[in-house]
Amino acid sequence: MWIGPDATRDGAKKIGAKSDAKGTLDFPVPADVTGQYIIIWYTGLHADDQGKRRAWLDEVVVTG
Repeated sequence: MWIGPDATRDGAKKIGAKSDAKGTLDFPVPADVTGQYIIIWYTGLHADDQGKRRAWLDEVVVTG
């Protein structure tokens, strides 16, 4: 996950990564990191029951 000034990873600060993630995840953001965009990058998708590769992201909550 990155936070940055625009909708690209150029100039964005990486704040964390998870492998084989499921359930609720928390990514603490250092106080010196600012930006307008949260970028979530999927690097691998698993096949569903029909052989289609999918990922689900139900909700993102930002607090602070």
